[in-house]
Amino acid sequence: LEMGQTSLHELLVPSVRQLAEAELSDVLVSDLVDGDHNEVTRLHRPTFESMLDKCPQRFDLWEEQSLKSMTFANLREKRQREDQVRKSQLDWAYRMIRGIYDSKTYQELSLTARPSRFAEFVFCWTKEYTIDIRNECVVSLELVPQESATYNQWRLLRLVQHFKDEKMEFLVFFRFLQEHYLMDELSFFLKCRQILFNGPQLAHQLAFAGKPHMLDMNACTRAVHTITGRQDQAETLRLLRNITVTTQFSDAKVKILDAAMLLRLLLDGYVSEKKQLLSSLKLIFDVANQRQLNL
Repeated sequence: LEMGQTSLHELLVPSVRQLAEAELSDVLVSDLVDGDHNEVTRLHRPTFESMLDKCPQRFDLWEEQSLKSMTFANLREKRQREDQVRKSQLDWAYRMIRGIYDSKTYQELSLTARPSRFAEFVFCWTKEYTIDIRNECVVSLELVPQESATYNQWRLLRLVQHFKDEKMEFLVFFRFLQEHYLMDELSFFLKCRQILFNGPQLAHQLAFAGKPHMLDMNACTRAVHTITGRQDQAETLRLLRNITVTTQFSDAKVKILDAAMLLRLLLDGYVSEKKQLLSSLKLIFDVANQRQLNL
């Protein structure tokens, strides 16, 4: 996760070594090359939800009420109350996701040993930390006595599951939580965040709670050039074209885009290039083995 200009190819080389050293006990390289990336299986690895199954306390998203004998005024009041609850839950979940990513980045920057799995990290993190709503920062859970670790864990899981189909930031976090992505892909994603936000996301001036994190087109272009090592302006614009929107800011029109969409795009590009590299390596070894047999 060293800062600086690094090409995707330079990032891929250590990732292949990391796969060989850390992942091959649970993942076959042939699965990554020939099979669907979604179908890679990991043996004997508890998921975040299976860890929570040992905790009795659960969290219900919305309070279910019977619609029988409800007047129109009561129904309207119920809908308004649900909208307020939904907004407050989204605010909290956005902060938690960004705080967890920031903390995980700090862990990987600080440690020289192999970092922990993401599901394990989130489980341990939520037992000790939470988000200070007023100051937009990570604090010890002991400083917020009205919150409990188990309640926050179930709350985070249920909110991520609920909003993952409509919020890109929640979908990517859910896939990391389910270990849909490998550890080197998580490291690449965290590196991209570090470059894009120039530090922790919670500290970024445009990271409004409860909303997607929108960034200026120029800032995103510079970040893409740093991450990919490519300075082709036209190629970058083509890359970002489908996720860019134009909005009115003061008296000028400004092009902005959702940071979560950009990070997902970069992550998918990394996964695709890694599969191509692994496929090439597999082909090299297959050809070498065939030549050995022909000797």
